[in-house]
Amino acid sequence: MNLKRLTTNDFNLLIAGANIYEKKLRDKDFLIIFKNKNNNEIDYIEVKCRKYNFMHLTGVLYKNNGNVNDIANFFYNLILSNRLNINHCYYKQDGTTNIKLEILSQIFNFPYNASMIGDYNNAKPRLFTKKLCGGISCCVGFANGNNSFLYPNTTLKEDIRKISSKISPIILICKKNQNEEKYNIITKKGKLLENVVLPKKILELLSEELITQL
Repeated sequence: MNLKRLTTNDFNLLIAGANIYEKKLRDKDFLIIFKNKNNNEIDYIEVKCRKYNFMHLTGVLYKNNGNVNDIANFFYNLILSNRLNINHCYYKQDGTTNIKLEILSQIFNFPYNASMIGDYNNAKPRLFTKKLCGGISCCVGFANGNNSFLYPNTTLKEDIRKISSKISPIILICKKNQNEEKYNIITKKGKLLENVVLPKKILELLSEELITQL
């Protein structure tokens, strides 16, 4: 397999993206609340962002001569310690890597600027994800892990309206650190928030201090 090595520019985008991910997403949990257009009810998903998710969002292939079992964590640790070698980083042959690297900085702001959420409509071959969250220029996809939570598993330079079904407006996004019990920080308030009453099942996930801010 003849792989092409990352350009210096795209390698720099990768490093910059990792630094943004470390600051804004790593070890954070997000509660995304939306108005379900199917039944007009208020619904939500919970998303967990961990360091092993980062590599899958970049589209970068990492290859060296060593035998690394936990490649995603290893890759992320190399970046954060300034030890990642550009000679070990390659483009995927499907042509998506440079597109993903281009939008990383925008994608990693999804807790602060995403406006819509929807179910992935299987518009793209070989893409497996469940929920999409974003806007008209790009979106992030979430898939199930080994529990009931969702994890980021793809990034797309696409209008979410074209690759999603059951699209709903986002009402509120909150965050917490992974070791905290309740969501305690608001990152995004949608325009519909003032017109809805959050159900008990959602209020139980929020800290008392956050509830007073609604």
